[in-house]
Amino acid sequence: MNVRAVFHRSAETSLKEWHSRISQPPGGDPSLALFMRDEILDILEKKEGFPEGAIFRTDLTPQGWVWQFAAGTWLHYGVRDSSGFLGITRRREVVIFQIYQDCPVSKASQLPHR
Repeated sequence: MNVRAVFHRSAETSLKEWHSRISQPPGGDPSLALFMRDEILDILEKKEGFPEGAIFRTDLTPQGWVWQFAAGTWLHYGVRDSSGFLGITRRREVVIFQIYQDCPVSKASQLPHR
């Protein structure tokens, strides 16, 4: 299956804030933020949108997945499949809606993703 992870335009502000926070001293570096951003996209693609620890939330708008990539980096994203011949999933797009410093929900109820 072809999987592509992307940031939605609604994530633009939170992505800039996150990049700025990761880039700040002490220990911060703009190249680290770029590396981490690329790593987020790479993991989401390799795991086909379902990395370990991701939980589905119906209380977010839009409904979607929440995943902690690293300390201080939480993602809210959705997964959209496109079907081909005979309804077989040919392409999956993982769309990141927002990046948060803290978990975006107060209670984490977990629903299985498979």
